Amino acid sequence: MGRELNIGLIIGPPGSGKTTFGAAAALAMQVQLGQMLCSGPSHASIDIFAHRLDQRARAVAARYNTVMPAGDAERCHHRLVIRIYRPGDEINAVTQLLRDPQDVDRAARRGEFFPESHWKLHLSLAYWFLVVLRSNAVPPLHVDSKPGLISSQQYAATLGAVSNIDDVLCEIMCQADFLCVHPSDAEVSPITHWKRTLARGLAVDEAGSMSRADFYGLWGNTLLPCFLVGDPNKNPVVLTTDEKDADGNLYNRFAADGAVSPLKFLMASGIPVFRLEDSTRR
Repeated sequence: MGRELNIGLIIGPPGSGKTTFGAAAALAMQVQLGQMLCSGPSHASIDIFAHRLDQRARAVAARYNTVMPAGDAERCHHRLVIRIYRPGDEINAVTQLLRDPQDVDRAARRGEFFPESHWKLHLSLAYWFLVVLRSNAVPPLHVDSKPGLISSQQYAATLGAVSNIDDVLCEIMCQADFLCVHPSDAEVSPITHWKRTLARGLAVDEAGSMSRADFYGLWGNTLLPCFLVGDPNKNPVVLTTDEKDADGNLYNRFAADGAVSPLKFLMASGIPVFRLEDSTRR
């Protein structure tokens, strides 16, 4: 990457375009390194980052292809951005959408005895599964879509084709150029296998609001090249700070340490920073 310790930092105030710059940095890393793991401190921030990655990748391909004729082998293809959720949520969504492709709201519900689901259709693993099936619930494949995304008819005609839905979902996931996942979901199989064997870099948006524990869980002990983007003036959520028990002992003696985000920690280590000064919001 050409950065100190293969670590890049982008900081800026709200509205400065950090997420867009972070998406550009992640796209550059993907071209150089390969498949990228992407994350953030919350499901909402990851949804936004995945959407921005997809937008920027399509814009780059469209601009590049203005001088490339249709059908040319050198045309730039869209990057496959998957916003993956817990496998159980994805399987539930696929099952519901195969029964009724238009009932997206029902696909997101799991019942009162199940934990709350954060699943959304756009860019999810279920979304790309439906794209491959040519479902009318999602937009059709673009002429410049990733070549690995073929139709179900083409896939069925392939030697050794897998018929099990779980295996097909895994095959699609393995093709991801960007796998965007919540830190807690990254510890669930088969996402852990993807992270361990396929990921060649890490990009984190809103890193100023992420805890170091979540970041270390994503980064692992392999020191993947990584890019962190965020506002250093934001802090991770610390549930207990000054609360004490009846004897005056702090419930959390490490609250102050927990309030230091990975972004602040790496900045304090002397890693060079790209700083965005101005807000683009009006």
